[in-house]
Amino acid sequence: MAQEVSKLADRSSASTKEIDSLIKESIGNVTRGVDTAKGCDEAMEQIREASLQVDEMITTVSGAMAVQIEAIKELSKALENVAEMSQSISASTEEQTTNAKQVPTAVESVNEITQSAAAAAEQMSASTEQLSGMAQELEKAVSQFKIRKSNELAAKGEGTVRKAQMLN
Repeated sequence: MAQEVSKLADRSSASTKEIDSLIKESIGNVTRGVDTAKGCDEAMEQIREASLQVDEMITTVSGAMAVQIEAIKELSKALENVAEMSQSISASTEEQTTNAKQVPTAVESVNEITQSAAAAAEQMSASTEQLSGMAQELEKAVSQFKIRKSNELAAKGEGTVRKAQMLN
């Protein structure tokens, strides 16, 4: 029996050592678990902070995109205005080109009218001179007629002179 008690004491001692080793191993595992949990907590906090930063960036990018969209809309309107102005300028240019092509014809017409007017003025001047000469001749003829008529009337008497004066 003493041998059995000794074996039992040896087994108890070995079990105690084994339990002590298991307890130490469990404490190590629990410590590592606590450290891992702390690390996870820190990682989760970093993820949360990064998520907040990403959210801020998304908000900033959204705002910038809204500004860019408005700028694109304004640019689009400006481009439409430029296109309309370009079409208007093109139409005006075509009209001016057409008008410019008509200028030589108009100048030629004015030149022809000027030449016709000059010729008509020369003819009128010649006619005026001719009429002036004819008027002078007529005046001479009429003045002779009056003198003769006056002399004849004086010879016939005073009553006839009054009739002649009435006729004139």
